[in-house]
Amino acid sequence: MDTFELNKEPNQSSTALKMPEKTRYLPACITNVREQMARQMDGDIQRALLAGRLSNNVTRLDNTLSLMKRESQSNTLILGDLADDTRKLNKRLDELLARDPRVLPREAIEAARRGKNQWDL
Repeated sequence: MDTFELNKEPNQSSTALKMPEKTRYLPACITNVREQMARQMDGDIQRALLAGRLSNNVTRLDNTLSLMKRESQSNTLILGDLADDTRKLNKRLDELLARDPRVLPREAIEAARRGKNQWDL
């Protein structure tokens, strides 16, 4: 055996010994970097999927809340109309209850003169 082979480590090939010191570990480094990039890419894909799902859920919630807001405004208008009608009805009932039952209302007298019933529509 020559002295060159004695200095050689058993796991290294002769081509690895001929490589400069900086490039000897380059294939292992490249493999390590590729594995890290693959893991990072997988994590990025998972985060993008979760972000997409979250975005869809938020959009759906926003649409639902917008519809509820419109319905609420519509219901508020209906309730306002009912409240106004109730006030008018209460005022009319107060007028009817405040008068003397023996005296006919003016509308009934005028309707009798015209020959029709005031309660007919």
